Amino acid sequence: MIREYSRHVDPVGVSVQIWQKSIFRFSNFNVENGGYAGTMESKARFPVHINFNGDASDSYIKGLAIVDSFARAIVLEGVSNLLVDSNVIVNCKGHNIALIGGTAYRNHIANNYILAV
Repeated sequence: MIREYSRHVDPVGVSVQIWQKSIFRFSNFNVENGGYAGTMESKARFPVHINFNGDASDSYIKGLAIVDSFARAIVLEGVSNLLVDSNVIVNCKGHNIALIGGTAYRNHIANNYILAV
């Protein structure tokens, strides 16, 4: 479990970011109080952010529990053929699973549970 304890003091938590071509396999871990809220001066950061990875057919995000995020839970940008399956997202701010920039395509997003958004 990855937990940020400063939830009521400062809206800043853990952010896992994958940039450029990589093989990654995220499975079966929890993130509590993750992400950065973002303001006009700073960009938001997300508990899981996959950015410009290209073809991700050998990668996946499955079985994660993301709870009480300060921003979107899972963000995909510039990635294709990624499996996002069987994740549980609870009380996260904003779009919980977001495909942004018009550059995320042919991804398989299924069996995810989003609660109390």
